[in-house]
Amino acid sequence: PIAARHYFGCPEPLADGLTACPECGVHMASVQVRDHVARCPYMRRGGGRDGGQGTAGLLYHYHRVLVDLVARVLQEAGGTTILEMPGLLAGTFERPADVACISLDGSGQHLIVDVACVHVLASSQIDRGRASTEAGFAARHVESAKRRQYQRRVEQAGHRFVPFVIEDGGRLGQQAAALLGEMATRRAARTARPEDWGMPPAERRRRYLARWLEQFSVCLHAEVATWIQLSLIRARERQQDPFGDCARHDH
Repeated sequence: PIAARHYFGCPEPLADGLTACPECGVHMASVQVRDHVARCPYMRRGGGRDGGQGTAGLLYHYHRVLVDLVARVLQEAGGTTILEMPGLLAGTFERPADVACISLDGSGQHLIVDVACVHVLASSQIDRGRASTEAGFAARHVESAKRRQYQRRVEQAGHRFVPFVIEDGGRLGQQAAALLGEMATRRAARTARPEDWGMPPAERRRRYLARWLEQFSVCLHAEVATWIQLSLIRARERQQDPFGDCARHDH
């Protein structure tokens, strides 16, 4: 229900009566609190601006979940994956490979996938003026930024670079969609002969792609719903006991 209300922009009962973020102190209308607490940099599981430890931020949490999903897709397509592979860019400590698919394009030629989740309501996107009005603008912007940052250097090292970008509403970036299509083709080719399945390769490809897209959609909306619920519960707790964390730390 939380995911559905978020998707359709319906009121969220947990946000009723909240007129400010208890973590960062920004005042806003109650209807804006739900989206704000889900992306507030101070809103953490088990901690906040008072120094508590926890998982820092909604998009970071999405990122880890999405990286695992991308790796699983590549593995289903026959790839061998390494997460956060070091040493790709000589002389630097940069790690453009959230997921590296080893020798996918030939011996020593890896597929380097940089995964990103972008919030279309983030201030950095709203300031650009088109993210909330033009479908896919936020994903395209991040794709372009990733390519400028890494593509030339990754290709000079002999590998292929793909930015895998997904908006928090579920829309895939163009290169992410193309990569899933490519992997679906590879996965269908690895399956037994068409007569063994009773369907042609094109239909098998369509089914694999549809299943992966469904997995990304369900996972993303489930994570959004979970985070919104936990963030709003924490916001209410801090509103009712604003000095609770400090008091606990003192003891």
